[in-house]
Amino acid sequence: MVCFPLMGEAVATEQCRLVAFIFKTLALELYQSKNELDPNVKAVLDKAKEGAPIKAWSKCRHMQIAPAEKNAILQDLFTSLVAEGVPDNFKISIVLGELYLVLLKHWISNITSTVTEWTNSIDTVLGILQQGTTSLHPRLALVLSAIGASMVKILKQQLATKKEECELSVHLWVASLCPLLTFYGRKCAEEGLKLPSSLSAQVCTTLTTFLKDLLSLSNNNAGCIPILQQNLVVAQLTNLLQVSLQVRFDEHKEL
Repeated sequence: MVCFPLMGEAVATEQCRLVAFIFKTLALELYQSKNELDPNVKAVLDKAKEGAPIKAWSKCRHMQIAPAEKNAILQDLFTSLVAEGVPDNFKISIVLGELYLVLLKHWISNITSTVTEWTNSIDTVLGILQQGTTSLHPRLALVLSAIGASMVKILKQQLATKKEECELSVHLWVASLCPLLTFYGRKCAEEGLKLPSSLSAQVCTTLTTFLKDLLSLSNNNAGCIPILQQNLVVAQLTNLLQVSLQVRFDEHKEL
């Protein structure tokens, strides 16, 4: 995805386009072949290690991308990520999501999306999370939750600086998120949090952060309280805290 903008006719030299094409081909080969890498490709990679040319190339002047182009790239990535049927292929979705998240954080100062566009994007992310409560691959749930939390932070900043009038349906967003948080909270409790770095624990932590960020969007969250009570969110998080403290206590005793 990063190489595609370098392969267009707008790029000044044919050499740049050729290098971008080579890197794109290598990336696809590495991603799809897994442990069965073609010997010829492996030989090219081994040769690339000699003399550390990749490290030298990294010191070259980086290509300048206009803010409008950055926004277009982000929009294309997000559209591809949430396209119908894409979440079913979780490997592709995870790669798209992780790339989108990295670029979103690096290009945040150049983002020109409006408050309405961010609210629509958050709606889309939460819709996918809600529909795939038990069917989404945990790593994809983690990536989408991290993207959603990042979007909420950006939305909050824009609401504070641009003073745009926007009616937010925070209680509906919370209602969409709670079932997934309940599901992963239950999984963490069943696993006993013996591995804090487990995928379930990471998803649960990210979802909790996402929920906290959503609640911070409004000064009046009275409408969210019944939803949190209905999904037993506070009780479950309290239980997870107790389980976590017990695990730490047991580890300390063993020492």
